Amino acid sequence: MIKKSYFFIIFFVPALSVCITGFSGCDPDKGDDGTDTEKPVLYVSLMVHLEGHRLDTLEKHNDYKNRVLAYADLFDRHSARITWEVKEPIETCLAYNDYYFKGLEDRGHGIGVHAENFI
Repeated sequence: MIKKSYFFIIFFVPALSVCITGFSGCDPDKGDDGTDTEKPVLYVSLMVHLEGHRLDTLEKHNDYKNRVLAYADLFDRHSARITWEVKEPIETCLAYNDYYFKGLEDRGHGIGVHAENFI
């Protein structure tokens, strides 16, 4: 039997920000005067939208939280960060007094909310 998952992620096309440093001449590791320069760096940002779920029990909330934290741990192991754009999970965090998104923010991840839901 396949367990129904209440965790869905909508991946937006990652916004790419490219910063090339020290690119001069034919050798990107050498400057015009032949001295070593920094290697090119590619910065990638990722925003994950967490929405469209019914987290109406503590069990569903905890399952969802564990999955979010597992993804965050994966990115942390590679020194990467995610911006989490949350909707329904904020409501259950408030209902169950479980502020795990604050912990993610403290770890360096970005947290955004869909403010239109709270008007």
